[in-house]
Amino acid sequence: MMEEEKIKELLAGVAQFNSREFFDCHETLEHLWMHDRSAERELIQGIIQIAVGYYHYLRNNRVGALKLLTRGLERIKKYEPSCLHLNIRKLSGDVSANIEDIDKSEKETFPAINIAIIEVLRD
Repeated sequence: MMEEEKIKELLAGVAQFNSREFFDCHETLEHLWMHDRSAERELIQGIIQIAVGYYHYLRNNRVGALKLLTRGLERIKKYEPSCLHLNIRKLSGDVSANIEDIDKSEKETFPAINIAIIEVLRD
C-alpha cells in the first residue's frame, strides 16, 4: 500500500472514530492494519482496540470496554507524543482518564465520560 493511500485510509478511520462511528472505524482501520507492515502497525491496532472499547462502552459492556481500552492504550503509548500526524499523547491521556472513570464507578453503572477525540496535527 502506498503511503498516500495509507494516510487517506487512516484519516477516514480517524474521522469515523471522531464521529463515534466506532464499528465503521474498526472496519476501515482493520483493512489498513491487515495490509500494513510498517513500524506504525501496532499504533493502528491500538486505535482499533480503543474504538472497539468505546463501542462496548456505548453498549453497556463494562468488562469489554475496560479490557479493550486498556489493551489499546498500552499499544498507542509507545508512539507518544505524535505519530502519523496524530496527537497520541492527548489520546493516551484521554483514554487513560476514561479507563479510570469507568473503573472507579459502581459496577453496574456507566459513568458519563468524555469519549476521546483523535486530534490530527498539521505540519
